[in-house]
This record gives sequence, structure tokens and C-alpha cells, in this order.
Amino acid sequence: MNKKKIMALLMALGIMTPSTVLAAPFTIVDRDGEVHKFEFSDFSNDDKVEEFTSALSNSDFAKVFIDLNDDGKAVTLEKAITRPSGEDFSDFERDNQDVDLDKVVKAEVKKITPVNLDRIKIEFTSKVADVKPEDFIADGLTFSDVRLAEDGLSAEVTVKGAKFKESKNITVKGIKDAEGNVVEEYTSTVKFGDVNEYYQIKIEFDCKDTNGDKIPDIKADGATNTQVTAIICDKEGNVVKDAEGIIRFDTTEGGMAQDERTIENGKASIQLTSKSSLTKDVIANVSAVVLNEYEFGGLRGHGQVQFLQPGGEAGPDNAVPMVNAESNDADRLYITLGQEKPNLSDAQLKEIKAQLEVRDGIRERELEVKEVKQFSSKVLEVILNTEASEENYLTDNAKHSVEIKDDVEGVVKKGSEEFTLTDTSKLHVLKAESKDQSTLVITFSEPVAWSTDDVLRSYDANNPANYLIDGDALQSTGRDNFELDGTRTKVTIHLKGKDRLGKTDNNIEISNVGDWAGVTDKRNRISTQVLRYDVNIDDTIPEVSVERQSPEQFLIKFTTPVTLNTDEKLSDVVSMRYGKKDKKTGLRETEYKSGAKFTALKGSKVVTDPKGELFDSILVELKTDWTKVEGVKAYWVDASTIQFNIDKDIFKTDLGNKTKEVCYDVDNGRDRTSPDIISLSQEKNKDGELLDTVEMVMNEPIQVNDLTDPITPNGVQEEENGTEKVQAGEIRFEKDGVVVPGEVESITEDDYTAIIKPVYENKDGGKFYGFAALREVAKEHKIDATGEWIVSITGFSDDYGNTMDTQEFKHEFVCPKEDVIAPTEKIEVDPEVMYAEYVNDDDYDYENGYDVIRVKFTEAMSNEGAVAVGNTANYVYNGTTLAELGSQVRKGIYGVTTDWDGITILLPKDRIGKDANFVLNVSSNLRSADGQKLVGEHELNLVDTDKNKDGTETSTYNAGILFKASKLNNNGYEAAITSGSAITLKDVDEVKVVDEVVVKLDTKESLLDDTSKYVVRINGEQISDFVIDKDEKTITITPDTTLDEQKFEAEQGDKVEVTVNGQTVLVKEY
Repeated sequence: MNKKKIMALLMALGIMTPSTVLAAPFTIVDRDGEVHKFEFSDFSNDDKVEEFTSALSNSDFAKVFIDLNDDGKAVTLEKAITRPSGEDFSDFERDNQDVDLDKVVKAEVKKITPVNLDRIKIEFTSKVADVKPEDFIADGLTFSDVRLAEDGLSAEVTVKGAKFKESKNITVKGIKDAEGNVVEEYTSTVKFGDVNEYYQIKIEFDCKDTNGDKIPDIKADGATNTQVTAIICDKEGNVVKDAEGIIRFDTTEGGMAQDERTIENGKASIQLTSKSSLTKDVIANVSAVVLNEYEFGGLRGHGQVQFLQPGGEAGPDNAVPMVNAESNDADRLYITLGQEKPNLSDAQLKEIKAQLEVRDGIRERELEVKEVKQFSSKVLEVILNTEASEENYLTDNAKHSVEIKDDVEGVVKKGSEEFTLTDTSKLHVLKAESKDQSTLVITFSEPVAWSTDDVLRSYDANNPANYLIDGDALQSTGRDNFELDGTRTKVTIHLKGKDRLGKTDNNIEISNVGDWAGVTDKRNRISTQVLRYDVNIDDTIPEVSVERQSPEQFLIKFTTPVTLNTDEKLSDVVSMRYGKKDKKTGLRETEYKSGAKFTALKGSKVVTDPKGELFDSILVELKTDWTKVEGVKAYWVDASTIQFNIDKDIFKTDLGNKTKEVCYDVDNGRDRTSPDIISLSQEKNKDGELLDTVEMVMNEPIQVNDLTDPITPNGVQEEENGTEKVQAGEIRFEKDGVVVPGEVESITEDDYTAIIKPVYENKDGGKFYGFAALREVAKEHKIDATGEWIVSITGFSDDYGNTMDTQEFKHEFVCPKEDVIAPTEKIEVDPEVMYAEYVNDDDYDYENGYDVIRVKFTEAMSNEGAVAVGNTANYVYNGTTLAELGSQVRKGIYGVTTDWDGITILLPKDRIGKDANFVLNVSSNLRSADGQKLVGEHELNLVDTDKNKDGTETSTYNAGILFKASKLNNNGYEAAITSGSAITLKDVDEVKVVDEVVVKLDTKESLLDDTSKYVVRINGEQISDFVIDKDEKTITITPDTTLDEQKFEAEQGDKVEVTVNGQTVLVKEY
């Protein structure tokens, strides 16, 4: 019986109108007591129709209920058929809803099923009134937050403690139905399924579908990025924000850096770099899986992104443009045409060859082309003539260029493109050599893979498992035992302990090491090679000498760093003697017993564990003035020669070579030199940022009461200054007749370098230090705290009692970082790379050398999520992410910005090296702080601007905002900002340098007022404030006249930068 027949039957019985039939629910209690419920929408389902007819035939009319108003009240089919004759059906429908279905059908639990790991669903045969967490019982589970459905026929309960693929017996008791009756107790075995049954990982990309195939896409250029976000959701799509763990990403095409990411708020993101594809579009299948050790372990998700091959339309012209160039091998490249040009003739291909010019980006030379082939209808293959000369190859990891010098009729227009080579050649070892018994240097044919974190992969060149020396595995497995040079082709292995070479340890077996391509392609990993070498044994004994720094301070120096080869202290192993020398023993007659302080140093750094750490000198400071040793009350006494004695084998080098016996005489005559200041400069921290203190470097050690240890006054000094005191020095800072006193804040271990600072107490009793003191006094006396101050220093004495004369210095104070007033408004610009530069082996923190890359953006960038500007994974140096190179990305550029509109990249020293030419790929989907995506060039080719000179090398690429000129103004070295009719800064509408308008500000004039902060720097140095000339109606900046003006005369690489309210509005490079 189908739906139409049922409707016809019921209407024929006279109990329903057609509209009522379509709406009324049925409840049938058959003769077996089983309850059946039907909506008329069910009757389009054949199984429901069969169930209805079966139940109807197995029931009495008195047990068939029709809910005419769909409100839980019903009439029996029997009563509907026998309703009083003549009664209108609508009146019957209204007046005869007298059966409560909840009383007809007894409430029982039908089943319990898991919704997911955190929720279960319980269903009932009829309406229940109340369900509570305490109605549920199960071992190991807790229940909370019951949500009863509106119809009372089901409820969902939050559960904690369940595990995937685990079964639990859940008992339900105490639930009451609509009449208050307790539902019969029910127990069910509930099996929780696999994590993927209840949850899902959605994969989202931040790029769009540009070609209408419903797959998001980016360029297939090997450099464009998209952010991939994996989102953990339940099956309804709700984000599981409390999910924890690590997601591992993978892709079938393209590249990812640091493929394991921590889940935060239910999400994890990573950057995907496209694959270079010249001839076809590529689909990348991206997958994400939660690692198994976490709660959601094994949860997987998949997504697709498309890499579109270069293309374009040429228009109606028969000749088409060259739209892209790429290379995957050093001996060839591929040119993509703007549209298809099939079946080119040999003559046309020869003409293209004649017009081609290929240039190597590092060696800056033209490479000879052997032939041009048609690779496809849109792609030309250009083969370099390596047969003619082995110099005709493209250098690895650099940007190169190809130019079509003139139109080739009917084929291609003249034009040029830049491209980056991706190397796929196989790696091999060139040689191995022993520098000494502790040092092996392995030279590879090309750059090798290198671990920069705590994880060693099988292909890493600093994995000890890849090396056997004379058949023995390395015992020293620390990562610090391996060192990589700037070319990434030389690996130095520092051997320790049992690994040190003997004469017969003259061979090394190397296996499995890969170059950077070997990370993903095993064909780029090395075949096992065994190399032999001559073992060089270094048995050089370190020599010891002693330098007198003052009559009471000496420096014991070692030609090679050593450690203490005994459990004794330094004071126990070094003895001092003076007086006449015994002709037999060579020892002087009197042992010095008046006390001395011994300090081990490595450079200027104090070594606290001389037995465990290498050091290269020992600072010896006598604790008693020589006048007291000799018992003379005077300013000075002629001290006699002092002798230093050290037994043999007391110190040893890292190679185990021990020192000989030392008996060293040092002339210790009268000190006729007074302390003198060598230099005075504003102090900087390890990040190169200016501090508000001044560094004072002396020509000899000085003594400062309460700071230097020991203090050694002579008897006369004690009478004049007090016990254990020397004369106190005096420091003054003076400007425009205003004097600010100063004090010594600290002094170095060797007493040569002191840090001094201004100190000022105002009339209210407030005390200020450093630049704050200068600023406070400047405010009271209405002078400028920055600029030139006269620093006057006098009265400090040396160990011998000599006192310095008054010395005066002109010192230029620059406002330190923490005192700079932050800008309140920014000029609106598109986010792009403004310029980039690098320095090889930069003394960045005054301790460790780094290779430093600086990248300046036009505005502050976001440092959030996977696209964070400070994330090392978002920068690729010669095909390798900075994350893999042991690098850091620091906020700001010293002397330019302290915000994220500039970054300073620190690479290990000599990673880049001298005479460098390399490509830094900045992630194309970085975003500004206000969410705008990076525009413009992001593959930055940085080139040494003067390969014959060490120093700063700058990028060949600069954004459009960077203006170039032949030279800086040679007449006065001035940069001028010209105002309008009024003098106020808010009327400034353009920036000029030597009458040349370089940037218009007319649309931004509302941002400029009398409080606007203008800064001008030359080569990173801030040079002065603005001076308003009311006659000229201009604002002029002039460099400090004490600076060397020659450096501003049109030297290549000089750069002038102007900022307004922290935003760079002008950069001029020469």
C-alpha cells in the first residue's frame, strides 16, 4: 500500500481532510505491545509504508492514535470513525483531543550511542521530564551537562574519561517520565569508535581559486607561499578549542619547513612553498595528522592546493612575450612564452639563440648557449655549452638572468627575466685532511645538509653515525663537535678523548650524507666513500709570558688556550718572588706573601672554572701597595723585578699538551705614567642598542673606591683619603653653562674600562641617572638633552698612586631606545620590502661574530601565527629555510627601527662568507600588522658591492620607494624638507634633497604637526635634529661637522634615510 492509498483509505473512512492527512502524526500500539510512530513525511519511504500497513493490520482501532493538532494529544482511530453524525470535522478536531500520548506509550530507554568522545546520546520510547548527570553510572567515566531535547524523547550528556576504541558499560536509573514515573533501569555496552569517526581535520589555505576549478592556487615558481591551517573539528564543524598535541604536515608537492607544529586553540598552521613547474599545473595533496602520543593521535585530514604554471596572453601581436624563466640543472634553463607557439622551425630556434644572453649572477659573466630546443608548445629549453668550457654553468643558489636582446619576428619579443637555480646533482666527497690529532676537515662537492636543532637526521653532515675512523664509530656525539664553514662544503670534526687520532688512524668512511636536495631526494645522498689522509700530530707546547700592566697588576699569557691540570687553585700554582737572584737555583730571594687575586680570562671574559674551561690568560692583582710591602711611608717606592714561578705540567691544551716549568722575570721599575683616557663613547648593549651610560677606556688600570678589588692605597693616600681609600675621581657633564655631576657605575675585571653616567637631583629631591638626568636638567634649564656635551674627568689614580690630569671631551649624546617617544600615527603604505643588506662576520654583540642580514619593510609586519615576520621558517637562504641554519630573527634594525618594520637576521659566522651573492626568499604571504598581504618583490638577490673590501654588502634590489642619485649634496651635505607658506611642520607637503623632490606627502599632511618626530640617518647613524630657518621657510638637517665628510662623498652604498613619526618616507642610496 503506497502513501496515496493510505490517504485515500483514511479519507474514505471520513476521519480526515486531505490537509489533515498530510500533517497528522500516527502512534500505533500493536497487539504485541510494540509502539510505532509515523509522520506522514515518512510515507515517501517504502520501508515506512510497509511498517505502517503491518502495524495497522496487527492492531485494534482503539490502539491507533491520531495527533490531529501535533501537540501530544490524540483521538483514537475508532472514535474518529464513529464521531457523532453531522458534526463538522473541524469541530471534532478541536474538541476531541482527549488522549495523552505520553500515558499511552510507556517511557523506556531505547538505546545509548556515542556522539563523540565527549558526548553520548540516550533515546526514549516516549517523553521524559528530567534527566540528570547522576542518573548515569559507569566505571572510569564522569557525566555532566545534560541537554534534553524539546520533545523529551532524547538527551545528550557530556562525558569525560572515555577513550577511543574502548567499550564501557553504562547504567541509567532514576529518570522520570512526564507523569513522574521512574523509568526502568537500563544497562548498555557502549563502544567508542576511532578518533576519525567523531572528529575531523579541516585543511584551509589562505590563497584563492583563480581559475575556477574550485581548488585554491598559487604560482608554480618555487618561491610563492600559502599558509596551510589544520583545524580540529567535530563532525558538526565545531572547532575543538581545547585540543592539545602536535600536528605533522606533509605534502606531495612543494616544500614545508619545520613540518611539526603545536596545536593552539584547536588549530596549527604552516607555510607551504610551491614547486617550480614549467610545463604543467601541479596538484599538491596536503595531509595533516595528530601524533599518536596525544589524545587525538591518529586524527587525519586532507586538502588540495594547485600550483599554476607561468602563463599569460600575448594579445593580437604575432610575437609573444617571455613570461617566465626557471632552472633545475646547472647546464640548462627553461623559458616560458606568453602563449603557445608550436612547431617552431630550426631557423627560428637559431634566431632565438642568436638573441639570447644568459648571465651568471655570482660571477657576473655571460654564459655561452649551445642550442635552443622546443620543449613544448609554450616552453623553450636553453642548453649551455659546457662542452666548450666548464665555466659555462649556472652557479648554485643564486639568482641569474636571461635576456632576449631583440624581437624574433613571429615568435618572441625582446625582454628579460630573472630566475633561481635549484640544484639536483649528486653529492660526493672531494678530500679529507687532518689539521692535528683533534681536527679533521672533510670537503664535499657542494653544500651539505646540516642539523640546526636537537634532532639529527640520517642525512645530516653533523650526524656522528655517518662517519667511521679506521673502522671505529665516533665516541664523542655532541653537536658542538661539528662545524660548518661559510660555503657549507667544508665540515670540521673536532675529535675528543678516545676519538683523537693516532698515527695509524689515517682513513675515514663517510656514508649517507646529503646535500640540501638530499633532504627529500635520496639520489642526492652520498654513496659510501673511504678516504685516506696523513695524520698531523700537533705536539706544540704552549709558551707562557707575563705582561706588566702596572706595578701591582700583571697578565700571565698563554700562546694556546689551556685548562688547569690539577685540583689546586690558581693562587696555589703560581708563586711570585722578588729581590736578588740566586745564581744556582735562579730563584729570587724573597717570596711575595702580601696577597694577590688571580682571575682566569678568555679574552675579556672571566672563566669561573679554570679546570673545566679553556682560558688564555691569568690576571694577577696584588693586594698590597709596594710602599707597605717595603715598609715605607711614601707615595711610591722603586719596586724591584718580580719573578713568576710555575711548575711543569700545571696547565694543558685541549690537545693534552702540557706546559713546561716557568721562571719568568718582569721588570717592575717606577711607574712614571699617569692614567689617560683612550676613548669615550655612549655605551651599547649586546643588541647594538644605545644605552644611557658612557664607556671610558683607560691606558692603564685605575682604582675606584668601592668598585675595584683590590684597592691598594699607599700610606700617604690613606692619610689623605681614609683607610683602604684612594683619591676619588671627579666627573662632570656640561652644556650651555649647565653642569651635571657624574659617577662610575661599574668597571671591568682588569680595571681598564669604566662605565660612567650623569647623576642629577632636582629641586624636589628627585634623583635621576643616565640620559634621564640630562633630560631632567635640560627641561629645567630649557636646553636640548641630545647633542654635544663637554665631559670633564679628573683625579682618578692608578695602582702606583699616579693621578690623572683633567681631561675634556666633546661627546655627542643620542637619545637611547627607551627614551624615544613612540609615534602615534603611521603613514599608510602598502607592505613591501624596501631594501635589504648584509654584513659578513659582524661583531654584532661585541662577543660573537655573526653574518647579519637586515630586511626593511615599508611598515610594521605581523608577528602572529605561521606568517609571523619573526618566524625563521618564513625565510629561505639559498634554498634552505633559516630554521634549518641555526639562525635568529630579531625585531628591528639598529639605528633604523625598533619595530617589526625591520628585521635583523643573525646567521652563524661565515655562513654567508666574503664576496657573496645569494638569494633570500621572503615568504610571499607575510602580512602587515593591520592584515595587508606583502606585495612586490620577495626573492631578494643580495650581492657584495665591493668584492675587494670587507664590510657592508647591500642588495641589488630596492623597492620603488627607494630613490637613487649620483651623489649626496656636496655643498654643505644637507637634506632639506621644504614647507609651504607657513612655518609649521603640518604644512610640509614634500621632501627634497638638493632641490630634488623625492617623495610627496600632500595626502598625509594631517599626520604632520609641530610634535612630529623627524629623524635623519646617514649609513645608520642619526646625525642631528632639524633646525627651522624662518627666512628660508625650510627645515634643514646638517650632519655633525666632526664627522668625516669624505664618507658622504658619493661613495657607492652610502644611504640617507628620513623618517617621520617612525615611518620611513625617504631612503636615498648612492
